[in-house]
Amino acid sequence: MRNEIDYQYNFKMLQKEQQDKFKEFLEKRNKGKLYSKYKKIETEAKICDLVFDDQNLIAAHDVDIAIYHIDQKNQLQSELIENLHSYLIYSICFSKSSNMFFTAGYEKEIKLWQKYDNQWKCVQILNGHKDSVIVLLLNKDENQLFSRSRDKTIKIWQKQDEIWSCIQTIHAPSGIIDSLCVSPQGNALSFGCKNNLFIWYNTNFNKWRKYQAIISAHTQLIESVCFMSDDAQIASGANDIKLWKKCAVNQQYRLTQIISTLGNVSIMEYNNFNSLLIAVTNKKFVQIWKAEDDSIFSPQQTIQVEKSDIFYEETQFYEVVTMSQNGQFLALKDNYNDYVDIWKLN
Repeated sequence: MRNEIDYQYNFKMLQKEQQDKFKEFLEKRNKGKLYSKYKKIETEAKICDLVFDDQNLIAAHDVDIAIYHIDQKNQLQSELIENLHSYLIYSICFSKSSNMFFTAGYEKEIKLWQKYDNQWKCVQILNGHKDSVIVLLLNKDENQLFSRSRDKTIKIWQKQDEIWSCIQTIHAPSGIIDSLCVSPQGNALSFGCKNNLFIWYNTNFNKWRKYQAIISAHTQLIESVCFMSDDAQIASGANDIKLWKKCAVNQQYRLTQIISTLGNVSIMEYNNFNSLLIAVTNKKFVQIWKAEDDSIFSPQQTIQVEKSDIFYEETQFYEVVTMSQNGQFLALKDNYNDYVDIWKLN
C-alpha cells in the first residue's frame, strides 16, 4: 500500500514538473508575440457565446445579454439586457448596420430584438427548429440568417418587408451537423458532418445548392470550419487543420496545406483584417497562425488556459474564444474561472 501511494505521488509530481516545463517553454516562446494580457471581465454567469461588434464585446450571459463597451481610453463599461429567454442562450448575432440582434439557445425558437425608445424589445419569434439552436450567422447584406440546430438541420431565413421567414432547410446527410460558417460575401456556406466537409453556394435565384462534398476530409469529427479570403479558401478543423483552396481550372476545392496542432480543434476563426487564424486545440490551448504572402500559415503564438485556484487543471478547457473584427482584441472564457480574459494586440 505504501509503495502504491509513493508511486501515485511520484507520478503526480512528474506530471506537474512536465506541465511547469511546458508552461515555461510557452512563456519563452510567446515573448514579443502578437497578444499580451489586457484585462479581466468578472462574471459569475454561465457564458455560452462571445461576439465582438466594433468596440463592443457581447456575451450570452445565462438568459441575459451583457454588452461591454470599450471607450477610447480602453475602459470597460457594461450594459445588461435581462431575461431574454427562459433557458440558456447559446448564440447571439448582432447586426452591424442597425439596432437589432438575434438570440437562440436551449429553446427551439429564435428571437429578433430591436431598440425602441432606448429599450430592447422582441419584435419577432422565428419558429421551425425541433431542438436547441446552437449557432446563428448573418450574411454580409444582413438579409439572410443561418441557424444550426441539434435537430440535424441548417435553416436559412430571408428578410422581406421587415419580416423574417424560413426559405430553405438543409438536412444533415448523416449524423448531426457539427460546424457551420458563411463566407464574408455571404454567397457560400460550409459545414462539417462527421468527418465529411460540405460546401453549398447561393444561386442567382436565391436557392442554395450543394456545390461540393469532400468525403472523409479528416479521420475524425470536423468540429469547426471557416472561410478565408472570401470563398477562395476554407479551413476545416478536426485532429488537425486542413486548408482547402478553390482550383482555378475546375473551381473545386483541393487540399493545399495541413497544419499540425496540439490536439483536436474545437473552435476556429479567421480574421481577414490581419490574416490571422486562431484555433482552440486540445481544449486547453489557443494557437495563432498568420498567413504569409504565399498563403502558407506560420505559427505566431500559443496561449494556455489559466489554472483555476480551485479546480484541477486537467478538467479545465476553453468554452468560448473570439477575436474582434480589427484583430485588436481576443476574448477567452474557460469553464471554471469566473471571468472573461481579454488579450490585446501588441
